[in-house]
Amino acid sequence: MMMNITALLQNRKIPGAGVALFLVLGLAVVFITREPDVSVPQREAFEVRGAGRLPNLTVVMKTNADLRRRVKDFCAKDEGYVFGDPAAADKEIVEILLIWSGIDLDVPVTKKTQEGLHPHVDHFIRAVFDMRDTSPIVKNPLVGKDPWLRLFSRYKTRLIAQCAAGQKVYNGDILYDAELDRLTIKGTLSPDFISGFKEFVATKEDPKRYTNNLLSFIEDTKGIRKLSAEEKELIKF
Repeated sequence: MMMNITALLQNRKIPGAGVALFLVLGLAVVFITREPDVSVPQREAFEVRGAGRLPNLTVVMKTNADLRRRVKDFCAKDEGYVFGDPAAADKEIVEILLIWSGIDLDVPVTKKTQEGLHPHVDHFIRAVFDMRDTSPIVKNPLVGKDPWLRLFSRYKTRLIAQCAAGQKVYNGDILYDAELDRLTIKGTLSPDFISGFKEFVATKEDPKRYTNNLLSFIEDTKGIRKLSAEEKELIKF
């Protein structure tokens, strides 16, 4: 049976984060809210810079209605879904990335590549690095170690940062410059968001899974070392 591609995304670690422990505050802030969030303006375009043979995300969205719908639907979801159900959110992002690279998800996959990779992962990596089908991926210095996980994490952060959920993490806009492929944070961590998140993870048997996911987003946007003393106190890492 073909390996589930989302299994590749489980148990991801946060470099330099150590053991993340969040203090539980007795605040009446409900993190899981399934109602549409109208406090954050909904954007019409969500750009991510491509690489290799992969064009910018909006270029493909113009001619691919399915991709366009998936991106807009995902980016309209609230922080309760994106940060409260990371497995489901990751699955959606994986599908967006694969469709972006030209894969038809309706075509069944029955076996791995000769290198033991999922064919969709193989296709995505070759597109980003503009590699020939005959070039090796495993142990190839051109792509480095764990290229799929690195690419997924990078594109995931850039997409979520422009979405309603990502914008709620900070008290200020997150700006993305596609030409420079750079994120700029205009505010500090939101105490309301963090307190709601703390209350949410206090109900979970494995809070580390959720805290690592959030810390990964913070690390890849503002950078944990760049947080102010007040922000570091908020997350208590």
